[in-house]
Amino acid sequence: MTDAVVIGVGNRYRRDDGVGPAAVAAVRALRLPGVRVLGCGAETTAILDAWEGARLAVVVDAAAGGSPGRVRQSALADLVEQPPVSSHELSLTQAYELARVLDRAPARVVVVTVDVADTGHGLGLSPAVAAALPEVVRVVGRVLGEPIEEPRHQQP
Repeated sequence: MTDAVVIGVGNRYRRDDGVGPAAVAAVRALRLPGVRVLGCGAETTAILDAWEGARLAVVVDAAAGGSPGRVRQSALADLVEQPPVSSHELSLTQAYELARVLDRAPARVVVVTVDVADTGHGLGLSPAVAAALPEVVRVVGRVLGEPIEEPRHQQP
């Protein structure tokens, strides 16, 4: 069993929807012991494989509305059921419920979201979302119990 997994959800070809993949690239560069780091593209059902066998799953994703670049941490139970920003097939809570029924769910899920400005076609994060990446990495580090002061910024 893996201690923890950090999963970046999103499509890097849809501008700010790529914040999940950008965040996992930055976390991966830190080489944290006992932490598996991977991206799940835009299909939420891929999370079922990604978090299987982990005690803790930290999911990083884009969020609609709010102030672009605002970073939020939530427990899965605290999420308001709403349509995903991108082309995800299931919501995160629906994917978790399916994983739970299939006995493939982690014991704990923490969701880190970043409010987005632009999910149109194209590469690259908007300035506000790109500027939020160091905070995203710090939040993920806190959840994992790995204090991160100055994360290395990487944009895919």
